[in-house]
Amino acid sequence: MSDVPERLLRRRAERQREVRRRRLTALAVVGGLVLLIVIGVGVGGGKDPKPGEAGEPKAEQATLPGGGRRIFPDRRVVAFYGAPQAAALGVLGIGDPDEMAKKLERQARPYTTSARPVLPAFELLAVVAADAPGEGDLYRTRQDETIIRR
Repeated sequence: MSDVPERLLRRRAERQREVRRRRLTALAVVGGLVLLIVIGVGVGGGKDPKPGEAGEPKAEQATLPGGGRRIFPDRRVVAFYGAPQAAALGVLGIGDPDEMAKKLERQARPYTTSARPVLPAFELLAVVAADAPGEGDLYRTRQDETIIRR
């Protein structure tokens, strides 16, 4: 028998779970930011070609909301992230997507400048690290397809 009361052991285990959850959340956020940077470099690796310059696109390419094809350094990204099963993982996924888009627009507005317009973004934590193996014996929880599509 231990001299430590059971409630203290439970509290310690609870704190350890909370620290682990926070670390996993931070890891997911950092991973998402790295992904945004990688996408930004891929999308905006060079300057947009001007008409008549070498490298001009042959066909019309998709543009970002607000115009252009480069994210970085032309834009300032303001994002909501999250997962609907836990408010602690961020606001995204909690509530109606249309309302969340309006809220994001309001949140992002103060960050825009004439030199760097804001690009609002959603980052759904589609795969979250888990402390125990799940489907396929993998340490992750994957969002349901209906949540991703919503």
